Amino acid sequence: MAMFRMFVGELQQLRHDAHDSLRRTDAARLQRKLWRKAFGLAVIALGAAAMFLDAARSLSAFNG
Repeated sequence: MAMFRMFVGELQQLRHDAHDSLRRTDAARLQRKLWRKAFGLAVIALGAAAMFLDAARSLSAFNG
């Protein structure tokens, strides 16, 4: 959970930096980085959900 909070905090900081940047090229670079971070978070969340579903299915089969 701490890793998730750190990731979200970094995402919020990037969003803040991207919107406050004065130079266009720097803002565009930060915006692309923000999209990559958001995409990475979605992939991690889907992977964790798949892992927990698989574990739940295995445990339910084990218990009968």
